[in-house]
Amino acid sequence: MIRSSVFRVQACFFACILATMALGLAGCDSFQQRLRFLDLSAGAEFSDARFYVRAGAPERTLSSRDVNYDGTVDLNREQSKLDYFYSVGFFPGPVPFVGSDGIGDYMRMSFTLNSPRTFRGTLHNYPDDGRVTTNPMTATTNLLFPLPDAIGRRTEFVFEEYRAYITLFFPHFRSENWYFGIGHSFGQSRYNLDLLEGTNRVASSRNAWMALHALQVVYGYRIGRFFEEGLFHQTYLYFELIADSPNRTRLDVNLQRADGLPAASLYYRNTYTRIGIRKTVDLWTTDSVVKEREEIEKQIEEEDRRADDEQGAEEEKNKEEENEAGEEKEKPAESTEPEQAQPTEYLP
Repeated sequence: MIRSSVFRVQACFFACILATMALGLAGCDSFQQRLRFLDLSAGAEFSDARFYVRAGAPERTLSSRDVNYDGTVDLNREQSKLDYFYSVGFFPGPVPFVGSDGIGDYMRMSFTLNSPRTFRGTLHNYPDDGRVTTNPMTATTNLLFPLPDAIGRRTEFVFEEYRAYITLFFPHFRSENWYFGIGHSFGQSRYNLDLLEGTNRVASSRNAWMALHALQVVYGYRIGRFFEEGLFHQTYLYFELIADSPNRTRLDVNLQRADGLPAASLYYRNTYTRIGIRKTVDLWTTDSVVKEREEIEKQIEEEDRRADDEQGAEEEKNKEEENEAGEEKEKPAESTEPEQAQPTEYLP
């Protein structure tokens, strides 16, 4: 009951964010301009998936386990995984109801849908270290002082997730050839989780949802400046760091310890370090290309017509000059000798 209520609150919160963004976009005169640019990203990433439980007061003070500074206990060892990724989303634009004036010039909002990811590994001593007991004192002692990882309980996990989130960047700086932003991401993750011991599946979750909150830092440089024409015109080489916030939402896992009590809630967080290529695509590029092509064709026709007119005028001028030259040749040559005076005759 509690988990379903929490999920409803998270879903309503995410829906409110989407509704606010949609209303903000719908209230703008340039609705098409806000949604016309689509980002396609691909590259390589290092990811570090962590599964952990929250330690209680006795564990933080007495337990032999390594308790983190935020009161959590990691169940799997650090393992950076190199993988490829791709994502689609909308180019960061002005925040709805804020605009681009004043402080709004340093704020941007974007939407991202990530490719699915799969993580595999081992959980150590979860939900307990494997020792069976019905004595409450012994069970508490086993919880505070579990067996070493090498001989304790080992549970294999297979975790798959899809992420969709909205990022609010503040501050966000940009110029013609670069951009830099720091922001908070809010969204949802749809995941599948299997916990296996040998060939037995001890727990499973299918198509479950988890709220997301992460800190994001991104820097991009427009390599398209070196390709002013062609496919790479609006292309960025970018570096991105995404760190999930801890202690947010637990995974939907139902397990029992050996003493019959429910297992501690299982949490998940991840850290992504990415480098990749981001290509901005104009969704209305077909119409714009057609219009641009029509304008170019009109210009070419006008230039051809102008060239034909100039050529015709030049040919007429040449013909007139040739006619004048022919007429001058046909005229008899005028004598340049002075006329002799005729003798005057006198009548008798």
